[in-house]
Parts: sequence; C-alpha cells; structure tokens
Amino acid sequence: MHIKGSAEVALLHTDQNGQRRVASTAHSGGGKDVYRYAGNYLISDTTVDPYRNEHEISMPFDIVTADATSGRWSFMVTPLFGSVEVISADWEICAQPQREVSPAFVICTFNRVTQLQANLATLSSILNAEAADWRVIVVDNASTFAMPPGLATERIQVIAQKNVGGAGGFGRGIHVALDDMSTSHIMLLDDDADIDAVSIARMINLFRFQMQDEDFIGGVQMDVYDPVKLADASAYWRADRFETVEARMPPSRLDAPESKNALASNFYTNFNGWWLFGGSKVAFERNGMPLPIFVHLDDVDFGVRADIAGRRTWTVPGIAVWHEPYYAKVEGWFAFYNIRNELIRLSGHLPRLVNSMIDEGFVRQARPRRMLAKRLKRVEKQLRARFRNFVSTNQYGSAYLLSMAVDRFLDGPAPFRDEDFDAVHQQVMAEYKRFNVNYRKLDRLPVGRMAVAPVVSKGKFYRFVQRWTFNGHKLPALKSNPFRRLVVFPERMDISWTEMPLQSDFAYSDPDNGSLHYFGFDPDVYADIGRHFDRVIRRYNRQCEQAGAQWADAYDEIISREYWNQLIASFDT
Repeated sequence: MHIKGSAEVALLHTDQNGQRRVASTAHSGGGKDVYRYAGNYLISDTTVDPYRNEHEISMPFDIVTADATSGRWSFMVTPLFGSVEVISADWEICAQPQREVSPAFVICTFNRVTQLQANLATLSSILNAEAADWRVIVVDNASTFAMPPGLATERIQVIAQKNVGGAGGFGRGIHVALDDMSTSHIMLLDDDADIDAVSIARMINLFRFQMQDEDFIGGVQMDVYDPVKLADASAYWRADRFETVEARMPPSRLDAPESKNALASNFYTNFNGWWLFGGSKVAFERNGMPLPIFVHLDDVDFGVRADIAGRRTWTVPGIAVWHEPYYAKVEGWFAFYNIRNELIRLSGHLPRLVNSMIDEGFVRQARPRRMLAKRLKRVEKQLRARFRNFVSTNQYGSAYLLSMAVDRFLDGPAPFRDEDFDAVHQQVMAEYKRFNVNYRKLDRLPVGRMAVAPVVSKGKFYRFVQRWTFNGHKLPALKSNPFRRLVVFPERMDISWTEMPLQSDFAYSDPDNGSLHYFGFDPDVYADIGRHFDRVIRRYNRQCEQAGAQWADAYDEIISREYWNQLIASFDT
C-alpha cells in the first residue's frame, strides 16, 4: 500500500457466515513502520517522514485452508495523527515456481487388448495437452498386444515378455523409466482402469508444485459397476502385523454429504494401489524396486517400505480412476499369493521398522530378529483361522493353496531366486483346479434348487458345532437331498460360514453379469487338503523363525537394481 500520513492498516477476512477476523496489522509513524505480528517485515526506509513523504507498507500473509474456500478479503485504514492519504493499494499473489514435468506412464497388461487401446488413445490426448515431453511404457506379459496404426508413435513403447505378473511387469517398466534421462516422474496405471482426464491433469499439476521429491501421490479407486461409489481410498498397513490394515474409509457412495466429508478429512496412509500411483524419479530410485512376488501386495510392500524410510504417500480425493473393485474378484488362486507374499513382506518390514525406530531414538533397546520370530509364531493362529474359513465355505482350492503358500515361504529365498515366475504360476493354477472341482459358474440356479438368504443360527450349541467341525466337514455326511435349498450371498465379500447351514452349498452373485459362482459341499476333497494342511502347519511351527530370518537377510538384495538387472534378463527368454 502506498500511503502518506501516519495510520494503522488492518488486513481482514470475512467468512461466509459474516464472522470477521484480523489476519494481520501494521502501522506507520514516528519515522519508521512498526509491525505487530511475527511474519511481517519492514519495507519502508526508517528515514522516511510519514507525515510529508509517500511510503509503502507491505503486509505478507499466507492463505490458510479455512480462508481459501469462501469469504472475502478487505483492509481498513485508521488514521493515527492527522489526515491520511491512501495513494494506491495492490494485492500480489505469489505462486510456487512450477517444475518441468516429463512423465513416464507404466502400464502392465495381460490380454486386455481392446480396453488398453482405448486407454492409450485417451491417455495420449491428455498428455499432448498437459506435457511437452512424455512417454508411455506398455509391458505386455502375454506378448499379444499390437499398437493400432493410429496410435503408433515413438512416445509409446511396447515391451513384450513372458508372464511375470504385475510385479514383474511394473518392475520392468519402472526399470526402463529410471534409465531414461528425459523422464522426471514415473506413474503406474492399471490396464483395465477407466481413465479420467481431469485426474491425470491434476496429478501432473501436483508434481509441478510438489515440494518433497521423495513423496508419492496416488488417486482413489471408484467402482466401475457403480460410478458414484468409492471402492478404495487408500489405507494404513501395519508393517509389524500379518494382514492388518486400517482403511481410510469403507466403500461408500459419494452422493451423500457424510461420505464426502469423510473423504476430505485427514488420514495418515502408507498405501495407495497401483491403479494410479506415481512419484518423482528420485523417489523411485531411493525407495528401491518392487518386491518380485508375481502379483498382489507388491504395491503394499512398496508403500509401507516408503513409510518406514520417512516418505509419505498422499492419496488425493480429486484424483480417481474407475476400476473393478476387490469384491468383484474371485478369491481363487490369489490365495497363494495373499499368504506367501504377506509372510515375505512381514519378514522384510518388521526388522526394518524396528531398526528405524532405534535410529530415530523412539526405542532404546530392541531385538528385531527375536521380535520377528515371536510375530511369526503368532501368525500360526491366523493361518489356522484362514484355513478354517476356506474349508467351512467349501473353497477347497483356496484352502490347498494356503498350505502351498506356507510351504513356499518356509523354503526360503534360495529357491525363490531361481524360480521361473510363469512356471510357478502354472503350478499354482493346476493345483487350484485340481482341488476346486466343486466349483461351477452358472447362469441360473441349479434345477430343483431354491435360493435362500443367509441366516445366522441363534443356537449357541449349533454355532459351536459349526466352528469345531468346519461347518460339518468333520461329521459323517448327511443324506443328500436333491431339492435342498441353496444359500446365495449378494457378493463375495458377504460370504460367511456362520450364515450357512451345516454341509450346505452356497453361491454368490457376480456384479458384472449377475451369474452365480457356485461352491458345492464335498467332504472327500476336504480330507485330502486337511491332511496336507496339518503337515504344513507342523512344519511352520518348526521352521518359521529360520525362514523369517532368511527372508529378512535377502530383502534388500531382491529389491535392488542389481538384482532386477539379472531378473529382467530372464524375462525375454
């Protein structure tokens, strides 16, 4: 403000309710300008005579979140001695200098040709408008994708390789982007996600203004079957626990004010799925490569590892993709990777977490390896509960893969280093199909069967029998009734053995087309997998401490660029 005369100047903010507050105050007089609040600084010369000379008063201030949404700014001039002449007043808005962002989008795909072609066309048009220099790296695990002529450009690179899963595909794409000198940021995107142009633009803009090079940014996942329903808004995974996660908020329809407010509230997260996730090249270099575990939990491991190292993962509500939600996926062969990968992740993270706490002075004395051994011993109870749940709901293939996953974890990292990703996956699929013979996918109810809703028995003794007989699997088989009723759950996440009668079949609806996933009761299959599980769980009790220590020792190596250099060399053979 240019002023002549001695005056007090107040900067005011009035909110939408008419409440006014003083944001800052300054006054000139007595030969110099004096400011009352910390943060203001002297602009005018101390030799200026405010009564006779024009002088300038500068009042720097920051707009806090509460003031930025609504209301108005104004100022008030109060003369102190005599008359005051206000010559001019100006507002100056200073923005953080923008960085040049040259993004590399990494997409891992497997036989999703049509949707990927559509996504590439959309993504290309967005990036042409938002960035001067960009590239897209498509890693094709099925070696079936061909670029349509209209999309062919040197900015889009397609790498065909054998099936090494999402971890191997994204890992190779990250590896290629890190070696590209022109790339400043790396962004990971699922091949089956419906892209939102505004979200991509916002993400790039955030990177332009980002202050912390080591932080990561991600978006929320919306439900492709219900476009206004939030499916996943990130979460906090406990690094020292087995399968313990605190979701930012449950799946919710965002047409309700309560859901919007919950999404807008602050929540500390350390995980964002790779449906849309990214960071600077510096952040990826310092955090290491993904854990090479084929599929599932590679994004969890990456985010939790970053959190342990002091790096943040920010999930921004205004950034989103529409994607198939978790409840729509069949558990199936994922059971193997759920269990094996989580045991590996826990073994790698818990010692890192404790050592980090020691280095930062939060813990004085601790024995990380001993703590890991105790934690793995406690996991036995959770493994037994998961097995009981699979068997009690007739998911025999998943129950067998749980035992197989524990076996592979106990084998340690030595055979893991030499395994062929695709060969292991084919073995997993073969075993799943062998023990999943009771499964059918049906377009309608079986002939002669009537659908009934799930019901919880109120009898305590009946519930006791359900629990300790694995819902009737340890009892003599009841006489089959061809016209018995069929328990139908609305979706996969609703499945519960407590809501199924003893020795009953069940089904759940597919959200995509309304078909039924049907699981029949088969005690003969249970007998085989029960014996296998008993053998494996006894081995786990004997060897989990040793196996956990081996994985902890190997963890830093298998996420290193050097290890991945050798790994990628085998992807093309």
